[in-house]
Amino acid sequence: MNETQLGLELASSGVGLGPTEVRSLLTYIGQIRRWNRRLNLLADAQVDEIVRRHLLDSLLGLRFVPHASPGTERVRAVDVGSGGGFPGLVAAIVQPGWEVTLVDSSAKKAAFLLGAADEMELPNVRVVRARAEEMGRGMFEKESSFDLCLSRAVAPVTELAPLCGPLLRPGGICGWWKGPGAASEMEQGAGSLKKQGLRPMGRCLYRLPGEDISRAIVLLMRLG
Repeated sequence: MNETQLGLELASSGVGLGPTEVRSLLTYIGQIRRWNRRLNLLADAQVDEIVRRHLLDSLLGLRFVPHASPGTERVRAVDVGSGGGFPGLVAAIVQPGWEVTLVDSSAKKAAFLLGAADEMELPNVRVVRARAEEMGRGMFEKESSFDLCLSRAVAPVTELAPLCGPLLRPGGICGWWKGPGAASEMEQGAGSLKKQGLRPMGRCLYRLPGEDISRAIVLLMRLG
């Protein structure tokens, strides 16, 4: 797949990007395929599957995540359990004004994330090898809290709430990628959300090409 083909593939699903972003995403695909032989980042690393199931899923979901939080001049985002970099690295590519911190507990995956960011020359990316709960207990106590907390295919709501809540500033927003069971997860995790001061803002539904099942972005705000 070349830049023109990738750009057309994304555009056909309603995602229009400039040549610089498309070029970076193509480089990213190449990095995933190269590292996947050693790290098994994805179960299926065929180019078409990476584009449809991972890039498009990240890009379509990011459309619903606020591009800025109220009262901020810059946007500091954290991707919890970044793994192969979805959606955090994708966000860093298409939102160059965001400062994106990618968090993963695996040293090998953290090395991949750092290498991929360097290859794409993304100055707005920082990679941290840590567990999210360690960060929430004060790894960044000298910094202001994050404006956005992203997470895709990491854990159910009951587990995500205590991981993400402590990382956000008051008024900060969570954007969680979920499947068709998002409503049930939210209901089951209501207690955890309340304990962390996270107020649901809504669910935004979308579909991937060739799929009849809806996916969802769950948005929550951390109360003061």
